[in-house]
Amino acid sequence: MTSSFPLINTSTLFALLLSASLASPGLAHAGESNSAVDWSGIYLGGVVGYGSGTAKAIDGEYAADGVHISGAAGGLTLGYNRQLGNLVLGLEGDVSGASISGSGDGGDDWYCGGSEDICTFKVDWSATLRARLGYAVGPVLPFVSAGIAVGRVSGDLNEQCPGDYWCGSDTKAGWTAGGGLEWAFNDKWSAKAEYLFVDLGKARFGEGNGDGFHGDFRFHTARLGVNYHF
Repeated sequence: MTSSFPLINTSTLFALLLSASLASPGLAHAGESNSAVDWSGIYLGGVVGYGSGTAKAIDGEYAADGVHISGAAGGLTLGYNRQLGNLVLGLEGDVSGASISGSGDGGDDWYCGGSEDICTFKVDWSATLRARLGYAVGPVLPFVSAGIAVGRVSGDLNEQCPGDYWCGSDTKAGWTAGGGLEWAFNDKWSAKAEYLFVDLGKARFGEGNGDGFHGDFRFHTARLGVNYHF
């Protein structure tokens, strides 16, 4: 199943941030570069966003087409930047609560165990630790990021919870990558919009038919955030 998420809203925000920055040439303190902002230092902030993707049910050698999952997420961010000329190197971590979930039969070839069966999957929370690389242009910082992702996920077949065969939860580690745009609207505060792809890999939820009942989680997130720079 093809996933969808609100790319139009994120793209629109990028354009608004860029337009605002071009209209605001005198923000913050200039460093020894063409940048109007010194991005170096620690920052703390918050993010809210929307996630959308697929959770593919797997029972032994049999895999479903994928169940669509979607929902909101939000949490806290902590990071550090070091600016070298216009180049900005950074490390950022975040943790978010989530309600990214969905239900379905998994496609014509699998049916989550039978034509009447429904699988339900959910991302309960996720966290990332990413390296960031940006290039400061005035008060605007376009950036890319990549690193590790951790998440708590759950799954069940026909609401058979609690149980040991078709119900459970698992904490998995995977990877994430994306990019975004950050705008400093004064010397202490900045706003950002970013995209992340998250692959948490295959989680185990129960014994299934003996080979294990698993779910493979991959999703996209579009996020808005505000940071305070110390």
